[in-house]
Amino acid sequence: MKKPAIYRVIVPIAILFALSGCQSLDDSLRTVRVQRSVENNVFSSSFPEIRLKVNQDFTYLGSARMDKDVAKAGKSKDDKVGSSFEATSYLFGRLDENKVLSKGVIVRVFVVRGDPNQLVQQKQLMEGNAPETVLEKGEMKILDEQYHYDLYTEGSLFTEGERGLMTGGQAPACTLVKQLEGIAGLGNKSRVQIYYFEDVSKACASLPCGGCMDAKNLSAEHKQLLQGFTDRSYAGIRFLKPRDIEDTTSRYVDTEPKAQPAEKTVPGLVEPVKDATAEKRLEALKNLFDKGLISKEDYEKKKAEILNEL
Repeated sequence: MKKPAIYRVIVPIAILFALSGCQSLDDSLRTVRVQRSVENNVFSSSFPEIRLKVNQDFTYLGSARMDKDVAKAGKSKDDKVGSSFEATSYLFGRLDENKVLSKGVIVRVFVVRGDPNQLVQQKQLMEGNAPETVLEKGEMKILDEQYHYDLYTEGSLFTEGERGLMTGGQAPACTLVKQLEGIAGLGNKSRVQIYYFEDVSKACASLPCGGCMDAKNLSAEHKQLLQGFTDRSYAGIRFLKPRDIEDTTSRYVDTEPKAQPAEKTVPGLVEPVKDATAEKRLEALKNLFDKGLISKEDYEKKKAEILNEL
């Protein structure tokens, strides 16, 4: 049986509206404005939502965009829907007497908008994300968020844009790095990477930076270096609560009156005490006393309670 002509018209229109609705949603996700700022060494981001307080010994050197490099890495032949990339890094650091960035913090934020099911090669997203030799790695929980961490040495930690922020200075030949990475967004494709780094060029001397420390065979000097580095990494980066939530329940919600407990009934009374008038309660009480059902002491005590309620 053939479908009526009207169905052959309505169905394509419905599909068209559904597709346009999906496209509108995708467009709206692409145009969402992300708020970020750095004030008094406090980095704030609305997405991924995070606030970091960087050690005041470090100077904020500025931010660098990495969109072009990330977009090239993220696009592929299978990219049918397309994605919008936004990648920015924020650099804090301190130059030593030789104008070398001796220590500091990098915050790299990578945001993907578009199809949440679209795959993006994580190892291609940002430079310095795949260390050759990892000294230590694991998972940690910070303010109810899960972070992966890696501890390693790296000779090429900085991106080209970050090197451009080192006005009058230069990057160290070898750095010891603690990297934290958290994921966010639809499909967990967006992420924030936080690096605490220190110059260890002297400690590694002539050895290749990527393998100058062996996790299974550390020297006493390197063990001491790693212990101090770990302690300083915690002092260098402090996580702050993204926002304070004020409890305004009392301002918007009326407090319901508490239910009053029912008064006990006096044996021998037909009505509950709470519904009886004082006069009836006194008469009933006198009746119980006259019949010898309660003592004079109980009678006088209960009588006083009833009179005090008047």
